[in-house]
Amino acid sequence: MQALQYQIDVDTEQNLLRATVQGLLNSQDVIALYQVFTFIGNTHKITRLLLDFCQSDLAYSSASVVDVSHRLADLIKDFKVARVVNSEDYRQTMIEQVFSQLDVQLRNFEDRDAGISWLLDEN
Repeated sequence: MQALQYQIDVDTEQNLLRATVQGLLNSQDVIALYQVFTFIGNTHKITRLLLDFCQSDLAYSSASVVDVSHRLADLIKDFKVARVVNSEDYRQTMIEQVFSQLDVQLRNFEDRDAGISWLLDEN
């Protein structure tokens, strides 16, 4: 797996930040990425994040998922986050479940279009 890389696109008309992440991610990488994404979102007054992790792999255990999610919850509590992920990795489902329990608007999707539709839905 390649080194961590990411690309960000800011769409102020749709109040949307799109990011694509590639590479192997340890827990510190994930926290740093969300700090970057939320900083840019706050700078542009954007509250919707579409984060595509399909080209990345998690390099931390399922036991760490809960800890990392709790550390991120306060950071993203004011955002609506759609994550495009590989549904075959059970840790991705765990992440979504933990955030649901923390009452954070975060959902997983298998494709970008479904994630964008959910983000733009005002309900």
